[in-house]
Amino acid sequence: MLILKNFSYYEPEDTGNAPGDALFIRSESGDDWYEAQQRFSADGNTRKLVYDSAGVIRSQGGDVTVLWPVGFSVAEIKQHALPEKFPAPGQDATAWIFNGKD
Repeated sequence: MLILKNFSYYEPEDTGNAPGDALFIRSESGDDWYEAQQRFSADGNTRKLVYDSAGVIRSQGGDVTVLWPVGFSVAEIKQHALPEKFPAPGQDATAWIFNGKD
């Protein structure tokens, strides 16, 4: 399981080829969001959960590139670890709490 916590805006020293109006975010441990996306699985066997400081799931899906976790944390968990009635990718999951475990 991969967990990256508390994403916030920052200004990188080198923006590379990014357009001038690009926004950059990183986790509390310094993981740049665009670089960190490569660490998430793309095989379809995991779900990515965006959750707030209380654990409320604010967004979720299978494709990490469509998530924007500014102000939140992100966890990747195995599909089989999700509760049976957990919403499908992209559906509202705000009635669910992430407990920090598989």
